[in-house]
Amino acid sequence: MRMNWARFAFFCSLGSLGLGGCDGRPLGGDEDGGGFPDGGGPACVSAKDCPQVGAPCQVCADGTTACPVVECLQGQCKTTPAKVCPAPSCKVDAECPIPATCQMCPDGSCLPYFAKCVGGKCQVTTGMCPVTQCKVDKDCPPPPPVCQTCADGTQSCAQAKCTAGKCGTVFAPACPPPKPPQCKSDKECPQPGAPCEKCWDGTVACPRAYCENGVCKADFPTCPPPPPMCKQDADCPKSPCQKCWDGTQACPKTWCDMGQCHTVFPVCPPPMPGCKQDGDCLNGPCQKCWDGSLACPKSWCQNGHCQSVYPPCPPKPPMCMIDADCGKPPGGVPCKVCVDGTTICPKYTCANGQCQLGFAACPAVPCGKINCPENQVCCNKSCSVCTPQGGACDPRDCGGRIAVGGGCVRSTMDKCASDLDCKIAGCGGDICHNPKVSNGVSPCDCGAAKFGCGCVAGHCTWYK
Repeated sequence: MRMNWARFAFFCSLGSLGLGGCDGRPLGGDEDGGGFPDGGGPACVSAKDCPQVGAPCQVCADGTTACPVVECLQGQCKTTPAKVCPAPSCKVDAECPIPATCQMCPDGSCLPYFAKCVGGKCQVTTGMCPVTQCKVDKDCPPPPPVCQTCADGTQSCAQAKCTAGKCGTVFAPACPPPKPPQCKSDKECPQPGAPCEKCWDGTVACPRAYCENGVCKADFPTCPPPPPMCKQDADCPKSPCQKCWDGTQACPKTWCDMGQCHTVFPVCPPPMPGCKQDGDCLNGPCQKCWDGSLACPKSWCQNGHCQSVYPPCPPKPPMCMIDADCGKPPGGVPCKVCVDGTTICPKYTCANGQCQLGFAACPAVPCGKINCPENQVCCNKSCSVCTPQGGACDPRDCGGRIAVGGGCVRSTMDKCASDLDCKIAGCGGDICHNPKVSNGVSPCDCGAAKFGCGCVAGHCTWYK
């Protein structure tokens, strides 16, 4: 690569205008490399070994000349200008000549020169070339992972973009134009064809279509939950058991959940296959007993059906004959305190030759015609009312109760021994009944009765 001496001479000619370029720094190379590539020219011992520059000298405004010189410095040929032409004198900006050329930038643009009179000397300057950050999009750093949601639900995410040599951020792909609105009012939306649901309180829950922000939407309301029928499992009515073909019973399970009673009815086992003789019946699997022996069922044919029975396992040898044979209970089992202050501690009892750990019953607490259940106290002897220890008590005399009924005040008149037998039931709390006798189901057409529910003259009824 050779030095462009014409370019050197051109810029030195501008030095007479104060532009610089011949101020002691070599043109076209590094600060210590002169006009030779890679920071130095050919190796040399003296200046005679270096090729001479063929560029002409510059005639300055004061009549002197400035010629480029090739020297041998530290064994390398280097080119330096001999001197710098002084800037022309001036009084105003108009006296300073402006170069007719412009400075070319890497991006292809051309910056013009400007001449100004500063301190009586002409100075020629130009602007800064724009900094080129990139050529293609890949030259730009990736933007943060930010996306925007378009009106149609698609995503438009930030991406790096190189525009005119500068890095920027754009969102791509561009969001599509929003779709025209589906509706302006509820009447323009097609109504769902589902029927209305009649609720327990007489209201109806009907599906509907409506217009929201130009989009048709549908709403399917549900009925409000009925008022609570129960607080605990004991408040729910019990259904009778079903006797199965094999002599067993299928008893329903009832429980209270979220104020509502629920019942599951189990099914009886399927009947055994038909038969004509005992050999048609298959024996089931044997049961392993405590002593390692097997208790295997015996099957036979009876009235065209296979019957089966499991023999019992042999009884375990007795561990005890009397309570004293069981010894004392292990430590760490706490005693219990009854409502009357009596302390009952656990002890072993001998039952059927086996030691069993348990608690004796607390002393009975008489309350009128009944004894209160364990852990309850008597709060109204005349009415035989027991409550949990520390619970609320109704101190009024039962003798002045008057039974009421009719309309939405419904009583089953079930037999009872005390107020403990009578409970409030029904969808709206409108039935007074004995859950041990009746189920307390109502048609859900009434609210709660504003009377007391108790045992009056041996029957569960509302009273005042």
